[in-house]
Amino acid sequence: KPLRPKTTLLDFSPKMDSMTMAMTFSKIGEYNVTILFDFWAVDTILKYLLSLLAIFCISLSYHFVRSIEARVEKNLTSPPERVIENGRSSVLSNPLMEKKDPIIDPSERLKITLLRMTSYLLALLLMLIAMTYNSGIFIVLVLGWGIGQYIYYVPAVSGLSVISHCQ
Repeated sequence: KPLRPKTTLLDFSPKMDSMTMAMTFSKIGEYNVTILFDFWAVDTILKYLLSLLAIFCISLSYHFVRSIEARVEKNLTSPPERVIENGRSSVLSNPLMEKKDPIIDPSERLKITLLRMTSYLLALLLMLIAMTYNSGIFIVLVLGWGIGQYIYYVPAVSGLSVISHCQ
């Protein structure tokens, strides 16, 4: 009985008796892989190394976008600033704190929405890249994720839930 070729794509063709999908990691150093789209087909070691660099940068950019998002949210919910003048403490005016239920400026709401959409898009792309089951790509994803978390770490704002899309 001839061996079936290893595939990472679903095959619904009539010649196959059932659909097949290899869900095992490749050997380290194996660089023939298609990443996300047909035009991102890697068939040389140079393309593979450049792809690893691009994937590392995508992992870093996810955390960069999340850090901007956290800072924007922190600015929207920060308490009023205190100023000490002539020995007396006074509170600077903060329009968000003057009302019981602050209304967020539509441009700020749009900014947060676009940042969240971008971080979600990056998270989904990273998940799909991981699903190539290429060992080298997976290692670079984890390294990029960890280094991005270290570089762009922003503590959670109290009262806000900062939820990672991939946890």
